[in-house]
Amino acid sequence: MSALEELITKAKALQAEGHTPGQISDELGLSMETVTWLLTQQKGMEAPKDVHIDWTAIGSHGILLGDMA
Repeated sequence: MSALEELITKAKALQAEGHTPGQISDELGLSMETVTWLLTQQKGMEAPKDVHIDWTAIGSHGILLGDMA
């Protein structure tokens, strides 16, 4: 069993015991969004890919950084 499958199993077991997603996230040390995703996964579904955003250009220009705030 993969680490992801183990997390899904643990999250669903805690949910079956009556724990809320907030309690599950605290217990597993995960974000609420991750717990929600784990609880709604069907077998065979692929995990979403991470998106990388390079903020270097904005962080190095004070005017752009000020505009973002």
